[in-house]
Amino acid sequence: MSTEVLQESGASNHSRAYAVMQANEELRELRAIEARAKRIGDINIFGTVELSAEEVTGETLASARSQIAAAKSELDNFGRSTMTELMTEFELSGIFQVSIQGRKFTKQLLGRRVTIQGKEYLLNKELIDLITINLTVGTPPVTTRALNQFRSLLLGHADPSEIKEFAGILDLDERETSLLVDKVARAIELDTHYMTGAEEDEHLRESHDERQIDFLDAKYFSQSIVSGGPKIAEKLIRKYLYREKTDSITTRPYDGKLSADYITTIHENPGEIYILHIDDMPQFVLDDPRWQAELGRIIFIDNTEASKEIGLTYVYTFFSEVTEALTKVHTNIAGRP
Repeated sequence: MSTEVLQESGASNHSRAYAVMQANEELRELRAIEARAKRIGDINIFGTVELSAEEVTGETLASARSQIAAAKSELDNFGRSTMTELMTEFELSGIFQVSIQGRKFTKQLLGRRVTIQGKEYLLNKELIDLITINLTVGTPPVTTRALNQFRSLLLGHADPSEIKEFAGILDLDERETSLLVDKVARAIELDTHYMTGAEEDEHLRESHDERQIDFLDAKYFSQSIVSGGPKIAEKLIRKYLYREKTDSITTRPYDGKLSADYITTIHENPGEIYILHIDDMPQFVLDDPRWQAELGRIIFIDNTEASKEIGLTYVYTFFSEVTEALTKVHTNIAGRP
């Protein structure tokens, strides 16, 4: 057999092996989506398409590709194409990409031993911090000191306790004045809150506590957290995530409990994306087949008092592509990697 034939055969085998690996990866992702749909409301998201539980091999590659194509078509019918094709490309800014790669590099150095002029050194965190200087300050440049100075400026360079003392001098009701000052100070603190990436990760890892009891059934949705209230979350979605397609987005403002009959409006507008402000996740959203069929095109925004008070808003939707893109938007706008 000639060298050319052997090379061609080797390249063919390599391509086939890669195709098998790719098919297995896609099937794993599809199975995860199927499992999540079942947990949300026992939704049969792929219709009559049955995904094989077996690992793909060279012999079953053609069959697997057929399954994957059919399953993806069902996902598009469920709303994925509507949600993702309308999204604006929003990559991390250059400075954040440099910062992230820098952190990856320093992480690779941790624990290594190097020899310099005949002496061995262990690269621990202290030594790495010493030899790798990070001058990135973020966008905006935020430090605790800067925030405290800004908050102080808004309060007239006075501590809240000092302002309360004026109540007696001005013959004001001390209790009412104290409550007002506390609310103003709290509002300033929340509006200037700077949520780090680590803080967001911590919130997403935590199980829903008593503040999120009304959203326990939403835990199987894909989630993202926005630093700010529900209005900020909606602004990031409309103005940035879908900034070129805002005519295709319908927002239902918070005006009390969500009605089960609202699904009729959603069903009658198949090309629309719906943003729903809610203060709990109604059971009919998960149980009603009419709602189940449209969940792929809906973004839920937590509109609870707790969300407004702590300045962190949960956003729920079915497709992880949407929440991942929203996190990128938030990172760029909020200015923290």
